[in-house]
Amino acid sequence: MATKKSDFDKVLSAWDVLVIAFGAMIGWGWVVSTGDWIMEGGVLGAMLGFVIGGIMVFFVGLTYAYHYYKDHHIQPYTPSLPLATDTVTIKHNLHLEQVAATLGIPMELLQALNPQYKQDIIPAAVRTYPLVLPQREISRFLEQEQAIYDKDSIYLADHLSTAGESKQPVPAVAQTTSYKVRKGDTLGAIAAKHGVTAAQLMKWNGLKSANRLQIGQTLKITRP
Repeated sequence: MATKKSDFDKVLSAWDVLVIAFGAMIGWGWVVSTGDWIMEGGVLGAMLGFVIGGIMVFFVGLTYAYHYYKDHHIQPYTPSLPLATDTVTIKHNLHLEQVAATLGIPMELLQALNPQYKQDIIPAAVRTYPLVLPQREISRFLEQEQAIYDKDSIYLADHLSTAGESKQPVPAVAQTTSYKVRKGDTLGAIAAKHGVTAAQLMKWNGLKSANRLQIGQTLKITRP
């Protein structure tokens, strides 16, 4: 008759089993010797006993897993992202590949740390933007910052014009609001309140006189 092979791995020796059995006897002996406190403790006492026992078993299992994880084919997980990161300020248009090529940082890592830049471009022509890097790479970035920026003509040629309009400030878009004249308002007071001149208000609203405002009249105010 063929002997069926067990699917379980033998991890406990005879000595280990003996020690566990002896510990179990001591443990139950302590419970029995304390008397009938389990019955007198009520529901709350039983729940407290289960919680304390569960905590103790948790630490026993944690200790076992720490020492014998290899026997169960468990491998420690290495995080793909660095645990320590820091931020540098980008002052010019920059492609992430400029940083990757200069510092030797994988492009995938830069993209994972900076998901806000969908096209891998930091549009810092008008204002500054943050760039997240592994903390150990911050000093190298600062040392080679100019060399990184000097590669803009290579990596930005197909995306942005670094020598032309992209470095010029973007003109502000004018915004038009309205104001309803109230009792006691004057054209000068309204203009001062909105940071414009009375002459501009007259021009925008086709007014021939600054003294002919009517209560409830709506004035258009254009702000740059």
